[in-house]
Amino acid sequence: MPSLSQDRSRGPSALLPVFSGLCGLLLSSLAGHEALAMQGRIEAGLAASSWALPKAAKNWTVPVELGSDLVLYDGQALRRFDATTGAEGTPLVTVSGPVFSSFAKLGPSGQRIFIGESSTGTLYVYDLVAKSLRTFAVLAFNYAIDFHPLEGERYAYVSAATQSTSNQIYRVDTVSGATVLIADLPGFSGPLAFDRSGALFYAPPNFQGPGTGRVLRWSGQQVLAAIHGTPLTLASARTHATGVSNVSALAFDPEGTLHGVDSVDDRVLEFGGQSAAALFEEGGAETLTQLQPARGAEPRAFERFGVGSAGFWILASDFQTGIDRIYRLRPARPLLVASDQQPIGNSPLTLKVTGLPATTPVIYLFGQELVPERPLLALGARGLAFPDFGIVPTLDIVTSVGMSNTKGLASLQGLSPAQRGARFTVQVLAGSVQRLQGGDEASPWVSSNPVTIQVR
Repeated sequence: MPSLSQDRSRGPSALLPVFSGLCGLLLSSLAGHEALAMQGRIEAGLAASSWALPKAAKNWTVPVELGSDLVLYDGQALRRFDATTGAEGTPLVTVSGPVFSSFAKLGPSGQRIFIGESSTGTLYVYDLVAKSLRTFAVLAFNYAIDFHPLEGERYAYVSAATQSTSNQIYRVDTVSGATVLIADLPGFSGPLAFDRSGALFYAPPNFQGPGTGRVLRWSGQQVLAAIHGTPLTLASARTHATGVSNVSALAFDPEGTLHGVDSVDDRVLEFGGQSAAALFEEGGAETLTQLQPARGAEPRAFERFGVGSAGFWILASDFQTGIDRIYRLRPARPLLVASDQQPIGNSPLTLKVTGLPATTPVIYLFGQELVPERPLLALGARGLAFPDFGIVPTLDIVTSVGMSNTKGLASLQGLSPAQRGARFTVQVLAGSVQRLQGGDEASPWVSSNPVTIQVR
């Protein structure tokens, strides 16, 4: 059996005797997690589910999440569905006659849905409290919308091809409808997203072949200058990522990590450095087109998208059959179970983990209560940056390192600490750090649930 290795962060050594009885790692052969979704591939630590949408008046947008409901714009109405079963309820509002929908996005206040359609270029806002709908601007061939993190929802930033040979990004006053040109760019309309600092990310539509696309970035200072009369251009942008084909949607998760949909490669991407890691590949006849972060609690250490219901909603279309589908991409944590969470001192204790990635390094973390769940920094596209990967450095941490088996299971067997009243938390990490060409790591690490053990 592999030997137990111990690694302590800075601090007292009080915990070392507590774990001296945990003496080895035993790999067993029980069945584990299958990292597949439908006909495609899914990154370890994630799970995907889906359901087919009914026929749209024209075409669907990615869902807006309202409590237990999903609201989608179909080019005519804001239609409501149960987020769990997919059952359709009463529409929120009829917006217009059948037109080609561009987007429906919940504003920062959570009280308004902003709607765009590209047939006439009309931009609407629906007030969820007043239950009222109004037009706030018209921008031809509008495509995407986002909000600056320091401006609330008074101003919306919209990409739209208002000129026949180029695409513009406008800052639109959602009350008066007044517009300010923020960027003038060649080509068709593309997706945009702001990060927490106010930097603007944009993906120019690309039809030059696989792997020839890119994602651009302008700093918050450049955006501020554009508001005051110096529009952004292709030449003033910094390339944020390359190696993509045609990114049709961009969005930041709660940890501040940029994600996107590549509609040519049919992948959900996580960006880091100047490259991207594929989290989900559809692999069938459908084309992934849009994504939106699911609403959930704030992220915690070692979790990719946060806790509970966090993840992504993804829109996919089968252009041959005309059937659209909603995918839900969510964390799927390995399950850690202790043979006894209140063992007698110096008695046999087994920790079993199921649902791990197959044949992957596994790290058992032993520390004071909840220490493994307390983050120092958001992981996001940087992955685990040893040694500061969410562990409080003033407290002792003891680790045991091993491997999962081909069925995605690992177990640690030993004796519980002899010290009566000893209390500690165990959590398991698994995965290999994958360095992207930009120099940052992706976040392929997955974490189990934490388990607290107290010796009686």
